[in-house]
Amino acid sequence: MDPVALNIGHRGASRLAPENTLAGARKALQVGADMWELDLAVTADGVVVLAHDDSLLRTSNVREVFPGRDPWLLKDFTLAELRRLDFGSWFNAAAPASPDPDDPEAIEDYSAEPIPTLREALAFTRDHGWRVDVEVKDLKGAPGEAHVVEDAVALIQELDLTERVLLTSFRPDFLQRARRLDPDLALGVLVFAPDADPPALVHRLKAQAYLPPAATPPGEVAELRADGLAVYPWTVNDEGLMRDYIRAGASGILTDVPQVLKAVLSEYPGR
Repeated sequence: MDPVALNIGHRGASRLAPENTLAGARKALQVGADMWELDLAVTADGVVVLAHDDSLLRTSNVREVFPGRDPWLLKDFTLAELRRLDFGSWFNAAAPASPDPDDPEAIEDYSAEPIPTLREALAFTRDHGWRVDVEVKDLKGAPGEAHVVEDAVALIQELDLTERVLLTSFRPDFLQRARRLDPDLALGVLVFAPDADPPALVHRLKAQAYLPPAATPPGEVAELRADGLAVYPWTVNDEGLMRDYIRAGASGILTDVPQVLKAVLSEYPGR
């Protein structure tokens, strides 16, 4: 994989589209990202969807549509209920639209953007001959936790996407479950802080990649790469740090600003 992978949605300067939406995927594809990243959650009726937060408050208008459903946790809503929500206007408020049909980096109007299911996200990836990083996040004991890995792997297999998916998680048990289900699926070990022995960790979990935070010293990344370990730092939005990781030989870089990383990569022909 080339050094561009992302979830381009989070609020802030240079972000182009709302996270965990097909609009975000389309924009990532437009600006030349090599793959996209998504987070998994499970609805009250057991459907795997894309969402980062346990709560719906930050990225939707759930408070207005369902005023009596405090604390507005995603796990308490069915897919039909979630389809009534707007998952794009919050981003418009943070980054006002300035559409230009000739500029792939222009900010569009994302009002009424729906929440996607994992099936829809994987189908988009397949239909565009693309790649995707599927993060199975900690569902903190929610009912969907019991089957989210199995459902995700089943969909990946059904849509014949095993070779186009990197399945990642901070949860070692999730990765172990995925490996039992599919010996050919590429797995990535996410960590919140640099591990004391990354090669041993990756080997123990029968994974293929190590995904450390951006606080990881580039020199450590270079050492791990020299040992043959695939390393994908996250989430790297600073141009200087991008350059440091590129020079260190990072296998890939996860970023919210793929258009910035693409420009930086142009300084390193052949990378």
